[in-house]
Amino acid sequence: MSLVQPKDNITEGPHMAVTLPEILGKILTYLPLKEVRSVCHFWNDVALSQGRLRLRIRTKYGQFPAFCSEMNPNLGRSITLWSYPGGCYPAERLDFENLSHLRNKCEDLIHEMHISLTEQSLLELCQLLENPANFRNLKYLHLIISDKGFASRGTMNLQILPRIKLTSIKVHTMIENKTQDNLQNLLNSALNLERLKLQGNWLPNMAMTRNLTFFKFLGRADFSLTELSEILKHVANSIKILQIGNIFSWNRANDGSRLQLPVMQNLRKFINLNSYVFPCQMVNFSAQRMPQLRSLELRHPIEKGLGDMIRRGGDTLINSGVTSVTLHPPISLDVAANLRSQFPNHTNHCYLEVL
Repeated sequence: MSLVQPKDNITEGPHMAVTLPEILGKILTYLPLKEVRSVCHFWNDVALSQGRLRLRIRTKYGQFPAFCSEMNPNLGRSITLWSYPGGCYPAERLDFENLSHLRNKCEDLIHEMHISLTEQSLLELCQLLENPANFRNLKYLHLIISDKGFASRGTMNLQILPRIKLTSIKVHTMIENKTQDNLQNLLNSALNLERLKLQGNWLPNMAMTRNLTFFKFLGRADFSLTELSEILKHVANSIKILQIGNIFSWNRANDGSRLQLPVMQNLRKFINLNSYVFPCQMVNFSAQRMPQLRSLELRHPIEKGLGDMIRRGGDTLINSGVTSVTLHPPISLDVAANLRSQFPNHTNHCYLEVL
């Protein structure tokens, strides 16, 4: 939708800034869009063109078809399907019917989808995405899968064709997952996937997806460190930001193994939210194994391990090019003082919390 310039003879100073879509758009990124849209038609058009608003489809809203026929198509850039505000009640069949109305109105503009699903409705979504003409410009998909609602009919032999523009996926599984095949088929269709966030116990086969630059995993229960290590091995050459952790502090992996960090030539930021569950040896962060590493955050690090690193010469065990170090909880003063000396290139961003 083209933006209509307001009629205004003022062409200098701040007045000109709010008449140019490019400049006004940058200004509006700092303002609440709901209020901004009420200023004038021009501001409303610019706000909608940014795609920061999210349209929630509610099952209880029976007038959605009428609303959809009259709405500005740009409202459909980012849509959410869960039935009630403040919660993640799974999308129902009526939600998918409402989604079909939205497709007819603005399918080419839909870039983001946030959907809460049951195992059954996940199957219905996969069937919908099986046709590459549906949501052809989808870039980001966020799925929350729970055990509420209808029972699953199981897994079908779906062949979801490649979705070249789907570059970011977030999956939150809240149950013992029985839909690995459906999720795996969906993941395999994103050939250009760059960002993957997983929360729960589902760990996919990443043999077909090796170009991730961002990977985040928060384990829920009964996850496998062996499978997690296998994922890291497949994305080791491309990953730039890696974050691992667990949802509850008492969660443990179920296979008794240790996390194996491969050589990651392009990794720049590593965050370990629980060093008890994901123990890492300091040698993993050496310049030989992680030459581009610049930011390191460790929660619950074992102080004995830090002391061993210092005594053995930290510059040989950890990349001295790291400029940002964050350790939680606090460590003792003497360990912190010695540890700082191992980072000659650190800047004021280097942060070591001490007791």
